[in-house]
Amino acid sequence: VNLLADSNMWKHVDFKLLEPLSSLPIENFPNISRNLDYISQSTLICGQEVAIFKNHSITLSSVLDFWKGKVGFQQYPCVANIGTTAVFTASGEVKPDWEDRNSDNQNIHLPYVAQQKNVSLIMYRPETTSSILGTAFTFKDVALHFKDADYDEVAEDNLWLLGRQENSYVAVRRNCLGEINSVRACPTTNGQTWVIVVGDSLMYGSFSNFKNAIQQSNFEESWYIDSTTNSLVYYAKIEVDSVSIEYAWGPETTTGIENVVANNRDLNVYPNPTKNVLNIDLSSFSNETIYAKIYSATGEMVFNKAIYINNNKEVEAINTSSWPKGIYMVLVENNSTQLTKKIIKAE
Repeated sequence: VNLLADSNMWKHVDFKLLEPLSSLPIENFPNISRNLDYISQSTLICGQEVAIFKNHSITLSSVLDFWKGKVGFQQYPCVANIGTTAVFTASGEVKPDWEDRNSDNQNIHLPYVAQQKNVSLIMYRPETTSSILGTAFTFKDVALHFKDADYDEVAEDNLWLLGRQENSYVAVRRNCLGEINSVRACPTTNGQTWVIVVGDSLMYGSFSNFKNAIQQSNFEESWYIDSTTNSLVYYAKIEVDSVSIEYAWGPETTTGIENVVANNRDLNVYPNPTKNVLNIDLSSFSNETIYAKIYSATGEMVFNKAIYINNNKEVEAINTSSWPKGIYMVLVENNSTQLTKKIIKAE
């Protein structure tokens, strides 16, 4: 902190995001650093594994499993180059002019990336972040950099977007078909998955053959509750051509969220099993806003509410009469704590 101040570096591109902290007393920084450990900044010279596929004028490169879910300063965790154009995804505020989307080299949250040969699986699941830096980390949407004008031919097949530049090909399986500010992008609530596949005429022959291989691909995506840890897991799998990649994204052991036991808080919900009403005991929180969410075993969010806790608000009663019977996950969180509890909805 003293170094940044003495060297007048708070406005440097790599520290500008943290400039709101510059006015705080230095004795506060040990605690602040613990609460902000979801922010990562490092370079690939630290020994991180990188996968690179190259075939003539096409390349696909990925930084594998690099601080997934955390605020990041790695601009391109996965990028494809097809002749003279690049394809990649990035999280953060979506602006009509891609070059204006941010002035530094950050992603708001980094994805999990796995690559085999010419296929990459890109999964986003942002961690809870503190409000200490204001609105800097509130833009969690994911946008796709894909310039249609750079291609000789562009085609769409459901969620797949394909492009051909001369004899080089690319296919992107998008998480959604929507746009934000006229840019292909998907809003992020809990998680989303993208896939990038590259090829060329030497690998597939014609562009039609490449499209046929993409049409025959299989994609799976689901949320489920891990019965051993009572945690919500995000799962995705892609099978295309001869490549198969899958990943189950559960809770991390290192996180910006405080350990529940160390924080001396527990989540009490009753009755469990429940039929018509579920009560969430919020008495361990006080004078603050918390967020209560409930997910089904398939990952569907069935309840989502911001609740201000004061002396008159200690229990949140939820009508569960219309819910199908089964297992659900209750999640209560604020800026520093995340509590979960598994419940059963009876008939």
